[in-house]
Amino acid sequence: MTRIRIAPHLNGLVDAAQGGIASGLFARIVGGTARVRLMKPVPLDVDLDVRKGRGGAAAIEHDGSVIATVEPTAPFRHNAPLTPTYVDALEAAQRHPLHGVRHPFADCIVCSPTRPGGLGVVFGTSRLLPDVLIAPLSASTPFVADGALRPEMLWGALDCVSFPADLLPSRTVAVTGQLTAHIERAVAADERLVAVGWQTSTGTRSHRTASVVLDEAGRVVASGDMTWVEFAPPTATATALVQSVV
Repeated sequence: MTRIRIAPHLNGLVDAAQGGIASGLFARIVGGTARVRLMKPVPLDVDLDVRKGRGGAAAIEHDGSVIATVEPTAPFRHNAPLTPTYVDALEAAQRHPLHGVRHPFADCIVCSPTRPGGLGVVFGTSRLLPDVLIAPLSASTPFVADGALRPEMLWGALDCVSFPADLLPSRTVAVTGQLTAHIERAVAADERLVAVGWQTSTGTRSHRTASVVLDEAGRVVASGDMTWVEFAPPTATATALVQSVV
């Protein structure tokens, strides 16, 4: 049986793996382009069992309980609603709507504006389209292997920048329930990239979003589709909420 262990510093919530990074690691099991459903928060620094299924799919288990499923899917590409430059993204990061606010993802390895040694995908709204989020992405040494940004970090960027923008004014918390992504090419360690996220539909408690990572020429490097689920009232647990995603 294959096992995966996610390093403790790769957190989204303080005690769980960042959803995009976890999904990117799970995607390796089926060849890279994949759809991952996160059924429970993914624990850190423990052995996760991988059980292969039919059609190339797999289930990821912890203590005998399925916490995620992953299945291969066809490559795809999104067209972003705008093509910001890296400078635009740096400027947008200064407008991050949660600067100075403590919230469940305040220490996220990917998007925290204050996390030492984080990936720095700090998003802000576009001046042209206020419902679109943009963020800078540049690799630093801890996230590089063999001269390239580790693919799961692209998954992480696709995830964070796709947070539903309409939830930000109310500071409503939502978690990633499902993520589908395709990476078109490896990203060199010295590249400066831009992540762009936008909303595609909204349900009662679920929000569907899309995102891309663009290179300095505005070409698509990676594309993603996400389903976000709002936290239930305080009497419900985050685990129960994630399990309810459809």
